[in-house]
Amino acid sequence: MGHRWFVALLALAAVALLWRLVASRATPEERIRAVIEAQLNGLHRGQARPILDGLSDDFVDRTSRATRDDVRRALFLLFEEGCDPETGEFEHMGRLDPEDGLEIEVAEDGESARVRLHILFHRRDRGALLVTWDALIEGELRERDGWQWTSTSAVNHSQRRWRF
Repeated sequence: MGHRWFVALLALAAVALLWRLVASRATPEERIRAVIEAQLNGLHRGQARPILDGLSDDFVDRTSRATRDDVRRALFLLFEEGCDPETGEFEHMGRLDPEDGLEIEVAEDGESARVRLHILFHRRDRGALLVTWDALIEGELRERDGWQWTSTSAVNHSQRRWRF
């Protein structure tokens, strides 16, 4: 019995090591894209953790002065109010615009990147998708034990139409 646990533990360690090797070979652009996709997937599932994991502790939106804690509070309210009362499903989703959804410029030192996003946020309403925000976001990410947003410098907040 103990032998099986030891073999299972070794197999798990080998998988984790292989995962680290594959992840370390990914380009900065691929890792940044993975962070943004994880944030969007978190939104689709109504989970704040994947979204917040992509924001540094000192994150600030320079257009509104919102901090990471402000984003956390806003997500709590959004997830609380944005669920279908009958199904319990979160009604909002976001998709990168297929034509110009993501531009990444990695700095020469490989430690930071400027990112421009064009995301179309939708709300499900009886099967139809209603655009709630045609979001244009620009900001900076830094490599800090994984890529994280440190700031956003341009966000068209005034065009949001979140209605529950």
